[in-house]
Amino acid sequence: RQLEGQDYVCGEVSIADFAIYPWARAHRWAKVPIEGLGNLEAWLPRMRARPGVERGSAVGVPKDAIDRWSEERRALYKKGGSSIITPVKER
Repeated sequence: RQLEGQDYVCGEVSIADFAIYPWARAHRWAKVPIEGLGNLEAWLPRMRARPGVERGSAVGVPKDAIDRWSEERRALYKKGGSSIITPVKER
């Protein structure tokens, strides 16, 4: 509801948007569906398109892998529920 009728959480882009974005971006990983939440569905790509978010998302990740999971990560996700992190004992 906070996004209803506005582009950003506080009306104009603010630190609140940047604090919320990583958590909202992880909705697939956390298996939290956002379908039907039109304001959130519109806000995510709006935030993703910001130059600073683009640069931050690319740190340590090949450009063609941003917002994509490798086959290995997909297999871990399927195997371990919402966890895509390799457990310490398997490293």
